[in-house]
Amino acid sequence: MKKNYLKILFLTVIAGLLFSCSEQKIDKLEKVSQIIGNWQSFNNPMNLGEKYSRIDDSTISGVTFMLRDADTIFLEKIEINSRNGKIFYLPTIIGKNEPPIPFEFKKDSANHIIFMNEKHDFPQRIVYQFVGKDSIYAFIDGNSSGVYLKNDFQYNRVK
Repeated sequence: MKKNYLKILFLTVIAGLLFSCSEQKIDKLEKVSQIIGNWQSFNNPMNLGEKYSRIDDSTISGVTFMLRDADTIFLEKIEINSRNGKIFYLPTIIGKNEPPIPFEFKKDSANHIIFMNEKHDFPQRIVYQFVGKDSIYAFIDGNSSGVYLKNDFQYNRVK
């Protein structure tokens, strides 16, 4: 009787641990999932935009683009994914034959997502601040050759 009780207790604890670990992963992906959609910067002379879509339960795919006249020029291919319990933002500059640059998901709050890579030349941080459900203030910042730089982007959701 005591053996059965210990087995049940052990299995219950293991199931609880597994459930809580998967719950944490889902919560982080849901936080990052706020970025899914089509975003356009109308007040920027470069007419920049970003578009994100969910591929599966652990991957979001995106692109950064510029609109020029009737043309769409793709600048970056982006993947946000979960690996080994961590979430990474992986941008690849289109036209360069280089591997993606990993930025690790470091912090989130009710309306912020922050990705960091302190070893990258520039930027070291990519930040998205959700200003309501249809607006994002984003910026990249960091040091480049000892000088602090920051680029701001204001996006509105395009439906």
